[in-house]
Amino acid sequence: MIVATGGKSFASTGSNGDGYKWANTLDIKVSDLYPGLVSLRTKEIFDLAGLSLQNVGIQVKKDKKVLYKQLGDILFTHEGVSGPGILAMSSYVIHKEPDKIIFDLIPDKSMDEVDAFLLERMNRSSNKQLNHILEMMIPKRLVQYIMDRLNIDDSLKANETTKVQRRSISELLKCLDFEVSSFAGFDQAMITVGGIKTNQIQPQTMESKKIKGLKFVGEVLDLDAQTGGYNLQIAWTTGYVAGSTIKEGAN
Repeated sequence: MIVATGGKSFASTGSNGDGYKWANTLDIKVSDLYPGLVSLRTKEIFDLAGLSLQNVGIQVKKDKKVLYKQLGDILFTHEGVSGPGILAMSSYVIHKEPDKIIFDLIPDKSMDEVDAFLLERMNRSSNKQLNHILEMMIPKRLVQYIMDRLNIDDSLKANETTKVQRRSISELLKCLDFEVSSFAGFDQAMITVGGIKTNQIQPQTMESKKIKGLKFVGEVLDLDAQTGGYNLQIAWTTGYVAGSTIKEGAN
């Protein structure tokens, strides 16, 4: 008997978690289950939906503890943020209940370097409006959001900008933070994080260590990885191992 019921994501295809229920009934241990590779919802709703950014620094915190830090591509949505960088992050921290996400929009420069770069641009075009100078560094819609968040008037010129205002912009470019509300659920998840614990399974055959002839493969197992075909590979590989090790004439 090979159980290949999938996880709890994509329930419309039949993967509604039955495999976990069967395992529990048979006293086979199952780890906690979470939706994996999902978007993040923020407490603040902002008019940035559809805006994508590449190679952004992504940092996730709970209180002051850093749970995750990596570069990635992000996409703002009507509820918060998504994109490859967010999906990759979600599986690592969803069970840790983070409270803040921070984006570094210019990760290749330090805070002081960003501030000096902005000052140099402002000195070069002192009569230009500040928002037009910022548009040479980040997308126009994001400039508008930053100006609004800092309560800086759109008509402010570079030579009218104070050091405090400039520094606050530089800080936000390096530390654009949002409060985390929640992650999307299993209805939007690409994979399931958690499942039948692998120490319950013989890796050479995918057979249960407790019940002879019972095998588990694919996402019903506590195996998951990032986007890029890895989860499909896990399914194919475990399925192959389980099938190819069935002994001819076995009862």
